[in-house]
Amino acid sequence: MYKILRIREMGEFVTVFKSKRGKNDYVTGCRWDMQKIALKEICRNDKKRSLRFEVYEWRRIKGIVYEILICETDFTMEILEKNEGKYISLYSKGVGCGKLKIVEY
Repeated sequence: MYKILRIREMGEFVTVFKSKRGKNDYVTGCRWDMQKIALKEICRNDKKRSLRFEVYEWRRIKGIVYEILICETDFTMEILEKNEGKYISLYSKGVGCGKLKIVEY
């Protein structure tokens, strides 16, 4: 699994960060190392800009690589400031499927 952070620019979401693949444990879920990304890179210093966090599962079947969207959530940096130390829900087709913890803002 890996995660992607996208920023809305000109009506479309553009990737600003893509993680390395994390190991998935079907009991505790997938865990990644903490990432530090500059505010300038994430939202161009506009805390009201729309951001999207996506989690993909990566599978190779008969030599073909498939990337399957597992869950996602939309937010802004203002929301992250308010939720430091708390969880933000991730959704798949409108149904909750996981949580993203904001450790440090």
